[in-house]
Amino acid sequence: MPRTHSPRMILAIILTSLLDTPAAWVSRPIMRRPTRAQARDGEEPFYFDDETAPNRREFLVTTFSAGMAACALTDGAVPVLAKELPTVEVHEGFALVRKELESGGVVELARMVEDEDWEQILEFTKLYDLSFRKLSLKQCANALTDKTAQDKANEIRSTITFDLIAVNKAARPQYRAVAKPAAEKAMEVLKADISQFLALEPAV
Repeated sequence: MPRTHSPRMILAIILTSLLDTPAAWVSRPIMRRPTRAQARDGEEPFYFDDETAPNRREFLVTTFSAGMAACALTDGAVPVLAKELPTVEVHEGFALVRKELESGGVVELARMVEDEDWEQILEFTKLYDLSFRKLSLKQCANALTDKTAQDKANEIRSTITFDLIAVNKAARPQYRAVAKPAAEKAMEVLKADISQFLALEPAV
């Protein structure tokens, strides 16, 4: 029987993923090299938005790590590694993805574009990549039993990251003169890619 996890454990998984945000999300990357011990463990360099960002990121990481530990210690679920995803039934997974497209985060992001709420878009797209692509879409892809379909699903997942980055980039201050048409175009591509992902749902 697939292992299930409480909302607190799922939250812990999401918060842990915050340590792995792609450098493409930032417009002025500044790299901090890992320590020797971290390098031996295979840790990647951290990237930040600007010179003041490391303090903000470190505060968030410290806070979220403490919260994650508290969740894990008080959770009654079977202990698992923090980055292991909960298992979903394949049709349940596709239903969740479809909901995001039709009435969830994708609709909310489109509203932000329509309202030209650029600052909110900058934050939302980063978090949505973590919660939607790294969690919901990956769970769904993992549930596929056909290897060809699973490979295609993961390929589309990677494409969706770049769709969200395109929306994020359009919202950046230096692109505000063309922000709305650029973001609208990126949203069209995002919706088309999610629809392509949904087409991989097995018939039975």
